[in-house]
Amino acid sequence: MKRTHTATDIDSHEANTCDCQVCSRARNNAQTRSKKYWSDEGTVVIQIQQTLYRLYRGQLCQQSDYFRKMFADATSTDGQKLTAQGGIVSYKVSVDVASADFDQLWECIQNGLLYAFALPTFSTLASVLRAATALDFPVPREFARRALGVMWSADLAKVTGEALPDAAIAAQLAAVYNLPTMRKRALYELLRQENYSQADTLLDTQATAALSDKEPTMTDALPRNDILLLALARQHVQDEWFSILREPRGLTGTCTVEVCKTRDRSQAHRVWEKKVLRTALLKFGLTDPLVALQIVGKLDWNQCGYCVHCIASIQRWSAEEQIRVWKLLDQWLRISSVDGPIPVSDTAPCTILGTRNTLPASVPHTPRPPAGLKPTISTLPATQ
Repeated sequence: MKRTHTATDIDSHEANTCDCQVCSRARNNAQTRSKKYWSDEGTVVIQIQQTLYRLYRGQLCQQSDYFRKMFADATSTDGQKLTAQGGIVSYKVSVDVASADFDQLWECIQNGLLYAFALPTFSTLASVLRAATALDFPVPREFARRALGVMWSADLAKVTGEALPDAAIAAQLAAVYNLPTMRKRALYELLRQENYSQADTLLDTQATAALSDKEPTMTDALPRNDILLLALARQHVQDEWFSILREPRGLTGTCTVEVCKTRDRSQAHRVWEKKVLRTALLKFGLTDPLVALQIVGKLDWNQCGYCVHCIASIQRWSAEEQIRVWKLLDQWLRISSVDGPIPVSDTAPCTILGTRNTLPASVPHTPRPPAGLKPTISTLPATQ
């Protein structure tokens, strides 16, 4: 017969490994001291989840409005005042914050000068932002917001062919904490990746989660609303890319340089087809038009017999088109142009994966290739 321990047995060795209900509950509720932030000289103990921190009360009050109010008001609902032992009062933090996030926040406060030489990792900044927001640490919160803005810059000049990791989590984090420029950069990163960086196993998990009412957690698996948003945005991008490709761009057809081949429009069309339409650029631009336009502007047009004026015209057109498409992405990705809440859904409801969601009412038509282009692009040669 399997033994069931009592509450008085929980300190025994057997209880530490026993899977009975009493011992399991005791282990789950066990409190452990922080290995890094437990100072014997500390003047207050705070409990976050099951981790205990012994810190300096004055430092917490100086940095955080949350702790200042909690310590000043014994009846405050912000935290639960526990027993006092040896003159040290303990408080249990009641807001939703992970001890791992608080570790990163306190590390930032204690050793923030190190970040003057190099930004912390994305995961560290995400932890600092979450904990600083929940516990009202204004300075670390603003540092994390600005650092994330640098890391996920919406500056078009910083959008390159180099992929940024953690885009799915960054997009969700930006939506929760109202960082529209960061969200735009993260969503574009997802937009140009196959399956929006979602593995088949993640998509299966999302399909199952969509049939339940359980609130999704912030993981590499995108919320279903974001997946549909990206799908609609990609249709816009593909339509726009086909529109851009319809004819040679940046050329007026009125070049006065006699040897310039742009003077002959039919010859200019043949060059455009060879350099752009019949290369991997055609497929590449369907998901990443910004970098594709950068490549078009940097192609060796001089080798094609174009004069310096026409080459400069193509490069100017390429830069202008990048700016125009980047601005259009604000609308396609539903990005707020000012700081504040990002409008996730403010139009008609629709149904996806068996769950009712509010999403854009107008669904763009399926993109059609311009006349003379075949939609099959898997056999195109590499860019020349």
